[in-house]
Amino acid sequence: VFQRDVPVPVWGWANPGEAITLRMDGQLLKTKADKAGKWQLRLAPHAAGGPFDMELKGDNSLVLHDILFGEVWLCGGQSNMQWTMRDSGIKPDSLLDNISDVRLFSVAFDLDYLPKKDVKLGWWQTASVETVSGFSATAYTFGRYLHQQLKVPIGLISSNLGATSIETWMSAGALKPFPQFGEVLGKM
Repeated sequence: VFQRDVPVPVWGWANPGEAITLRMDGQLLKTKADKAGKWQLRLAPHAAGGPFDMELKGDNSLVLHDILFGEVWLCGGQSNMQWTMRDSGIKPDSLLDNISDVRLFSVAFDLDYLPKKDVKLGWWQTASVETVSGFSATAYTFGRYLHQQLKVPIGLISSNLGATSIETWMSAGALKPFPQFGEVLGKM
């Protein structure tokens, strides 16, 4: 799921200088990878809807299917956000009415005070009894409510880990007044 009504960055890695073409829903974008092999394009703002296919071509080709535009929410935190539907005792099938447009992404556990360029592991899944049962109960019930109210696709990104220190969830600006984070902040 991509955020609706705003420019959407799409990026990747290729060989230095490699020509990249992106086609999606009538948009054709082109760029070249920089000296480090990085490239980035921006899709024009798009209303809620889908599904769409995205075709990426360079030295290789890749087609991504079933892309939606809607609301994307990052659901991050400690144990209260990590608590799954399975753990909640709520039967997922009682919450699965008309949610084919709710998509779930679980970020693999990782911990660092420095921003990451990529996640270790993760994938988008359509909400179903199987995928919802291991997903954050707080995030899913929030996303389901949004879907019912807004009538647009919803993307939920679950990034959480119980018993983590609160500092791992704070921005560099929020940590700046604390001298014990000076060395870490100096690397940012």
